[in-house]
Amino acid sequence: MERTGIVRKVDKGGFVSLPYDLCKKLEIETKTTVSIKIEDGVIKVKKHDGSLSITRNINPPYRLTIPTSIMEISGLGKEKKVEFLTEDPDTICIRKWEGL
Repeated sequence: MERTGIVRKVDKGGFVSLPYDLCKKLEIETKTTVSIKIEDGVIKVKKHDGSLSITRNINPPYRLTIPTSIMEISGLGKEKKVEFLTEDPDTICIRKWEGL
């Protein structure tokens, strides 16, 4: 995974704003349905391909609600900071920010 240098805060409602540049690169627009999965404590978000998975719609302005169960498994908490990473051309990765 490659660090992007982008850090954001998960708000108390469980929302996080996805970086605009990463959304554009993946052709994710407002109202796009995305799949959410977790691997090794990292949340992976990509455009939904119709497979059976947890899905969410992107709300304006590029806000994603992270399900509580996913936040618990990944070690994230509401009002905590997350960092964004890239792994492949079609996935945005989100993990707990540990600082530098």
